[in-house]
Amino acid sequence: YAKVMFNEQAEITIGKDDKSKKYDEASAWIESVFQHNDFKRNLSKYLEPAMALGGLVVRPYFNDQSGQVEFSWALPDAFFPLESSTNKISQCAMAFKTIKTQGNKTFYYTLLEFHEWIDGEYWVSMELYESEKSNVLGMQVSLNTLKQYEEFEAAVHGEEIERPIFSYFKTAGFNNINPYSPLGVGVYDNCKRTLDRLNKALDAFDHEIDVGKRRV
Repeated sequence: YAKVMFNEQAEITIGKDDKSKKYDEASAWIESVFQHNDFKRNLSKYLEPAMALGGLVVRPYFNDQSGQVEFSWALPDAFFPLESSTNKISQCAMAFKTIKTQGNKTFYYTLLEFHEWIDGEYWVSMELYESEKSNVLGMQVSLNTLKQYEEFEAAVHGEEIERPIFSYFKTAGFNNINPYSPLGVGVYDNCKRTLDRLNKALDAFDHEIDVGKRRV
């Protein structure tokens, strides 16, 4: 299903029909960003769970070490709208998991990244939580607890930003499970009961075949 929507054979261009070539530089830059991030392969890969779960989030950021614009991906179970309408999501929180083992103990870290508009200005703030249980958020700790976040600032103010720097894709169709939610629904969500009945019927059919074999 996801492969039909998008695959690595897709071509992305900007201003291809403009003979003035004024978009050539922008098109070349965007293509270099896509190639650096292996965008086509990653989008094709993430679309599979996105179609099952109802959506997908991608956020660009600048990596100081590589000097490149890179993409961070999040599935719906790690994406939480903070302010939205049925048409758009203007503020959100995203969760990124990290597992670290020290001796006989395993620690679960969750980085919460908040995208908010405060007094008309765009702010990105981050909080890191530590827990010894995978299903518990735990206690807030310093960002420098993990090496990968030690250079991160707790809050960053974005200048001259007029729209959110994350992009949310949702599956086509109306969300009839939660009509007031801006989030999408998985392609199977409306037929779970039917699929469950088919599964039970198949199990019963297989059981009858097994019993019949033993009788013979």
